[in-house]
Amino acid sequence: PMTGRDVFWKITGGQIYEVAFTVREGETIFEIARNLQAGKLMPAGDFLFAASDPSLIRDFAPEARTLEGFLFPATYELPRHPVASELTAQMVHKFKEEWKRLDASDANGQTTSDGQAAAKMPIAAKDQNISIMESPTARLRIVTLASLVERETPKPEERPMVASVFTNRLRKGMRLQCDPTVIYGLERMGQYKGPLTKEDLTSDSPYNTYEHGGLPPGPIGNPGEASLRAALHPEETSFLYFVANTQGGHFFSSTLEEHNRNVLKYRRLLAGLPADPPPPPPSAKKRQTTPAEHQQKQQHRGNAR
Repeated sequence: PMTGRDVFWKITGGQIYEVAFTVREGETIFEIARNLQAGKLMPAGDFLFAASDPSLIRDFAPEARTLEGFLFPATYELPRHPVASELTAQMVHKFKEEWKRLDASDANGQTTSDGQAAAKMPIAAKDQNISIMESPTARLRIVTLASLVERETPKPEERPMVASVFTNRLRKGMRLQCDPTVIYGLERMGQYKGPLTKEDLTSDSPYNTYEHGGLPPGPIGNPGEASLRAALHPEETSFLYFVANTQGGHFFSSTLEEHNRNVLKYRRLLAGLPADPPPPPPSAKKRQTTPAEHQQKQQHRGNAR
């Protein structure tokens, strides 16, 4: 047991955990840094410097450029004056623990939710003798996809469907056209002013999925368990598009024509109108005139002349 002197030195040394700090699902390293600074826990720059060093995740995803995506969303008990490198190490450790738990609960990680082989997925491992959860390249792609899903919808039940849209587009060679990737790329360059504009969609960033095909170079936020599961097991759908529905969810569609109709629904909802316009009134059928009425009309015309 600790002596009174031990407790004294732990308190004066700032080693007593007394501050709860929460990383929310989908938050970026920039948002985490701002929150740490706002809570007077550390300067934002200290955290960003530590989070820019991918060495903590090199054994898991050697191609990762930063720790973005691998700082697991959770509530952490921090000392009064946390050290940035120790905090990122704690967050990465939590991520790896959760990944192992996902792997253990996912059989061998080699099948999708409908039993199809993972080789059919666009994020499959190149070496089919190992599972996608064991492949460093596939791991990075899974976490990247999960980060897109996390940023696109707050609804857990929608995440497998959003993941299906992205995986379907990847299969077809379509650009993902994911707005959050554009925002993230601009934020990395210090150029995001908000809200997103049409000009932003042409920004020169490797994260801009309107300009570049495939997944972005790495995660655009830190996904939680539900989004990681969705990336591993996308819903089996034909969906290629989705648009907001003003209720925090989305309309999903398989064709551009259907998507355009959903966009109109969204605009109507924004304007305070019903999603679907009212049907046109039935056209009145022209009544057939009887022979007697026809003869009467002819007589009337003759009299008018």
